[in-house]
Amino acid sequence: NKFIHTCRDGKKGLRQAMGGTAHIMIRSLLLGWFRERREANGACIVGVGRSCHDVQNQPSPDMSAKDRKPEIAYLPGMDSETWEELLQHGGMVSFMNESKGFQGSLKDSAEDFVVNEIDLDGNVIKLEEDETGSRFDYSGCSYLRVLRADTQTSSGPEAVKKAEVEEECAGERTSVLLEQIEESLFKAELKDLISEEAIKQVETYAQTLEGDDKVDDVKSKGVMIDIPDAEAFLRRHLPDVSAAPEISAQVTKLFRSACHHAMKTRWPWIKTTTVDGKFIKAEKDAIFDEISELLVKDDLEKLQLFAVTTRRMNQKKCQEGVDAASSFVLIGQNADRACRTKIHQCISRCLPFFRSTTETKRSAGEEGGASAIRVERKEMKHIKSSELNKKNERRGTRPQKFKIEDGGYWYTAFVLRKEHVEHLEAISRLADALQVPPSYFSYHGTKDKVGITTQLFAVRGVKGERLAGISNKISRIRIGKISTSSYAQPLSLGHLLGNRFQIRIREISAKREVVEGAVGELGRSGFFNYFGSQRVGRYSADHLMPHRVGASMMRGDFETALKTLLYGQGDNKEKCRQAIDFYYETKNISKALKMLPRGSRVQEIVLKALQRNGHEAHLEAIKALPHGIRSLHLQSYQSFVFNCMVSLRMRKFGRQAVEGDLVWSSERMADRKRRLELLSECADGSGKRRKLDGGSFVGQEEDEDGVVESKNHAEGTDTAENKRIKTLTKEDIASGSYGIQDVILPLPGRSVIYPDNEMKEEYRKLLAQDDVDFQDPTAKLGPFASQCPGGYRQVVEYIKQLEVIYPTAHEEGKSWDLLLSFNLPKSCYATSAIREMMKECV
Repeated sequence: NKFIHTCRDGKKGLRQAMGGTAHIMIRSLLLGWFRERREANGACIVGVGRSCHDVQNQPSPDMSAKDRKPEIAYLPGMDSETWEELLQHGGMVSFMNESKGFQGSLKDSAEDFVVNEIDLDGNVIKLEEDETGSRFDYSGCSYLRVLRADTQTSSGPEAVKKAEVEEECAGERTSVLLEQIEESLFKAELKDLISEEAIKQVETYAQTLEGDDKVDDVKSKGVMIDIPDAEAFLRRHLPDVSAAPEISAQVTKLFRSACHHAMKTRWPWIKTTTVDGKFIKAEKDAIFDEISELLVKDDLEKLQLFAVTTRRMNQKKCQEGVDAASSFVLIGQNADRACRTKIHQCISRCLPFFRSTTETKRSAGEEGGASAIRVERKEMKHIKSSELNKKNERRGTRPQKFKIEDGGYWYTAFVLRKEHVEHLEAISRLADALQVPPSYFSYHGTKDKVGITTQLFAVRGVKGERLAGISNKISRIRIGKISTSSYAQPLSLGHLLGNRFQIRIREISAKREVVEGAVGELGRSGFFNYFGSQRVGRYSADHLMPHRVGASMMRGDFETALKTLLYGQGDNKEKCRQAIDFYYETKNISKALKMLPRGSRVQEIVLKALQRNGHEAHLEAIKALPHGIRSLHLQSYQSFVFNCMVSLRMRKFGRQAVEGDLVWSSERMADRKRRLELLSECADGSGKRRKLDGGSFVGQEEDEDGVVESKNHAEGTDTAENKRIKTLTKEDIASGSYGIQDVILPLPGRSVIYPDNEMKEEYRKLLAQDDVDFQDPTAKLGPFASQCPGGYRQVVEYIKQLEVIYPTAHEEGKSWDLLLSFNLPKSCYATSAIREMMKECV
């Protein structure tokens, strides 16, 4: 019992109590006892590190919020010690070379980690301080297509400007005409829109809704009326206006909307839908039954009569001198407080034309009084599309202004330089400054928060002048080299060659000979292409890493995913945990939200979703998160599995290709070779504008993580990407044509193939730790697993254009700094390369 209670504090407590050797023995005995108990009970046992509870049992009521945090279950499959080692290091436990490492300090300041993007033409993207707000001509870029070809012809800019003015004038004339038609339609009375016979049909049907059970079948069927011709309405009411053929479809759509609006105004209890574009079906709305259950018959009749008699108030056609008492109705005089609350909620949710308030009448000298619900009609003014467009134009979001003929949009390219700002946060700041949605921005890849990063961006429908206006007004963000032309497509993730890094390692105490040897080995042998800790997260004793969230989402355990997410996110984690502990102890979301520190965006979104949908709505809370955040955690789990497989493969097969390994086809290998050759030619700031010759460029088919992802999201491995994969045979190995530099490993998913050797079983064991099985098509997974078809990634990568600056002299026994500059292919993590050189986690 003493050993078990000591174990609750983790391995450190055992070491202090028993000593190093005894700690290992006791821990092994405990793990053996856990396995025996698991086999006897048929349940999964939570691993050492917290209190021992069966996963199938619910937490005891007296358990504190801290003990209710998510825990790791040891499922049948991988050895527990290997699993713990992989968890602690994010799967990164192997090295490509055996050189001696050294200690140092990385990312002490933003200036120590500088990243510049390298585009597909081999240009290093840079932005100097004096280039802020400047303009630039990107016409030589192969990856940008100029929107207007005539801007480069001999017709000159004057002809182009004249054409643009004429096009703008024609658009304005059409806009004015549509506005005039729209205003006339929505001011018209119902009898001017549809025939009298149709009005009688719907009126008769509306009266049956007040009847008894004899007409239930009639109520369910509804009635169908014809939609009159919009042109006939224009001839009668707007004889001077003729709709041009190119806007006839828009006029017809406006006419249908006006008919629906007029019918809903007169008969609020009726639901109207368009059928085949020729008929309007009127049927009983579900809100009729809901309100009928809450109101007595007299109150329901009063509300219906009030709705009919005030149907013209939203069009401001009530006669002058109308009695003020007829502008509202009182219902629910005998209802209790709970019933009144439900009536208020029902009217607010189901009847947008009405407003309800509680009115209490008190006699003189009385504290209480009779309460009733006052219902009055809102002034439901129809918002014209032209008014909405003007509002959007002021915000810079009017879509009509930046659509092009083929249905796409036009974009403005620019260079963004940020310092110590998270990538999505930078986009959010830009969107706020320009008053456009964040989705309007596109880029080639995401960059780290810590450091100074420079990359190419594009934004939809924003002119260069507006970008120049905010070029130096956002904290720690600079904009420059704004394109002088518009382009017909956004930037695509992964469409870059790589990145240029300038990294300073401080406080090195090792001898120069040791550092030189480590740098030389890194340049010769390369490094394992691990996903860095930025992706998989740093280890914590509570297992609150991002990939643990992704694992829970994969298997559909949304409660665990939500807890891990709430406890593991945020910069100020101590205050965040206090707020989340308070929520789990009291279920008081309002106070927990007030306790959250500034910047706890994820926790705020999740708690508000739980407040709306209930404490058990775990899936709805996860769906409330932005798509980018959900995808990031799912990809983090895939990345963690990839890292583990690279390490396990190194232990099994070493640094060589073996039978059953996966490699690219010869064509794709040639593309990769050309990419690396071009990357080798890109020096700092002097890249040449030239394109790759011959064949398609592999970079155009990979995503930002260098993962060639299966585009067929259907389950199965018969995809175009998998047909370009080759499985090595004995003859291939004997030929000596393949090495570790050619081997690729899959990121888990149902649309990938796995190596035809022992690694396939290692994938199964590792995924079994999280109760995830992609290899069995009948296995049940969570709904988010379908968003991860899988992909492929190189096991080994190489640095190019390595430049090292050593100090000219340093005193013996004192620390010194090292400056490195090098190129890496896209998706490669510089921290993984530095880890290989220093032989320690970075």
